[in-house]
Amino acid sequence: MKPIIYWGVRDRRWTIFGWSLGISLYAALIVLVYSSIGDQAQALSQVTDNLPATAKALFSDTNDLLSPIGYLSSKLYYLMMPMLFTILAIILSSQLFSREEQNGTMELLLARPVSRSKLLAAKLISGLIVVGIIGLITLATTLVCMHAINYNVSITNVVLVTGMSILLSLLFGAVAWALVGIGRLGHRASIGVASFVALGSYLISSLESLATWLEWPAKLLPFHYFQPSAILEGNYNWWNALGMLIATLALLAIAFIGFRRRDLN
Repeated sequence: MKPIIYWGVRDRRWTIFGWSLGISLYAALIVLVYSSIGDQAQALSQVTDNLPATAKALFSDTNDLLSPIGYLSSKLYYLMMPMLFTILAIILSSQLFSREEQNGTMELLLARPVSRSKLLAAKLISGLIVVGIIGLITLATTLVCMHAINYNVSITNVVLVTGMSILLSLLFGAVAWALVGIGRLGHRASIGVASFVALGSYLISSLESLATWLEWPAKLLPFHYFQPSAILEGNYNWWNALGMLIATLALLAIAFIGFRRRDLN
């Protein structure tokens, strides 16, 4: 397994570099800009208070958009970071076997004297390492910038909310992974289906407070249980995180079962 994991990570070294640079620069920009607007938060809040409720719901899970926690949640953790890591996770899940699928060598790969479970586990671990490295670099950049401007938010809570953002993205990536495990048809549909699930989860969960008929559907979707402002405040119900982790593991189990039963013909 080690050679497969090594080459899986090595082949994506430029992916790691590019995504780490892009997300880290965005996180750094968001944090550092607050030093310019923090003193004007009270005046600016009069403007944000007049924003339509729909606009607030789509970009934040709190009405206080310019407090240290509200700003960090709305500008970084509620939408942008989960969205970027979800795109990364879905693309990685779809591409881990893309070379074999495109070249028509999947059957040859599966016929080699390596168990399918080990092969799939190695591919999965390599993808998790890529996401983990990018996540750690992003987190380190965010913490350095927060320290530079004395940002008044708990470092521990920032670590936790970053981890939850990645967990949410891995859940959507696991949807794509489960489809990839089914076969070539599932692989072709993996990006579209996983993206649809992620986008639908975000829209329904964000708008549930504005339409009562969306409340029950929202409770079935993972984004409903992603509450960055509550994590940053230290008031999050971590049973929700456990449920998201179990759902992710269940989807990975589906992928393993489907991949093990894949027909060589």
